[in-house]
Amino acid sequence: MAKQQEWKVYYSGNFWGHDKGERRCREIVIEKSFEWEEQKWRIPSIYICPKGLVIDFCVEVPAKEVRDFIKRWYLQSEVGHDYTDEEYQQIEADNPLGLHIRPTAYVNGKKLKTDHGSSVSWNPCLTDGMSGEMEAREALEYYRCDPAKGWIFMRYAFRWETRNRAIHEIKLTLKQDPMSVAGPHFCTESGDECFEFIHPVTAKKHRLTVTAFEQGELPDNPLSDHYREWENMEWPRKYMQMQYTLDPDLSNKEVSVVDCVRCDQPREKVSGEIVGGIGAAASVSVIGGADGPVSVFVCGKSAKSTHLACSSPRFEWVDKVEWRMIFNQTARKEKEIWVVKEEPA
Repeated sequence: MAKQQEWKVYYSGNFWGHDKGERRCREIVIEKSFEWEEQKWRIPSIYICPKGLVIDFCVEVPAKEVRDFIKRWYLQSEVGHDYTDEEYQQIEADNPLGLHIRPTAYVNGKKLKTDHGSSVSWNPCLTDGMSGEMEAREALEYYRCDPAKGWIFMRYAFRWETRNRAIHEIKLTLKQDPMSVAGPHFCTESGDECFEFIHPVTAKKHRLTVTAFEQGELPDNPLSDHYREWENMEWPRKYMQMQYTLDPDLSNKEVSVVDCVRCDQPREKVSGEIVGGIGAAASVSVIGGADGPVSVFVCGKSAKSTHLACSSPRFEWVDKVEWRMIFNQTARKEKEIWVVKEEPA
């Protein structure tokens, strides 16, 4: 194993570097351990920086959970899998090394602004020499974590709000980001259809009523003004817009409706004629696949609780769209932790 580099933490650097000329932070060893939803957490150190406070988290993940996840999704198979967008979404939700949280820090009773955060993970099931990123290995070694287990290392930076940097108390509240849960599919061909479904999280019955289903068109080459290298590309511009209501109603944060089919790929033009398409990898980074256009075109709710969703852009309008529903849930309850607490005299 290669010799570990000197451990340095910077306010701007996350796990990968720092701004030029930035001073390194001063480490204060905390060794605070706690459990959150039966999962073992540890705050080994905090770091005092000129710009703010940095806190590192080590989250233990049993190796069996990682092995079961890999086996369930055939992730060790040498044969490539063409997963659908829905399957990719479920893989992300199932990944035991993919936890996303939103911490809030209070120092001496005053809330600090959360500036940024990042994470790296250690996978104990990969072959030797392939066990995760170099940054994950460095964190594993520095914080003396068991390499036979899975680990999530998270680093969050909180900006100072006052000139008084003396620390007497640090309290954290931890919230989990909502996770996506796949819902039912349905098709629309007109503006007077109804569909009933069971909410996969609450098990309540709802009715979706389509109030309008009509054609829409994007501006021609919407990115050409900003990316001159795309000027000779033709972009899919035609989409179907659906207006609908929900009974009982749900907010756009609770549920979204997206096209099951990915958008058409941009294609190159020569002398005004189309000569061929470009690879999906190049275009997805710009358009974003099936979910990207929906995130752009979903306009929210009107005063009459009418929701809007748009299909993926295509070169030709379609008569029918198959939609899928995505529900958001927060599996963990909010957790409050005293990292440093001044004892009364």
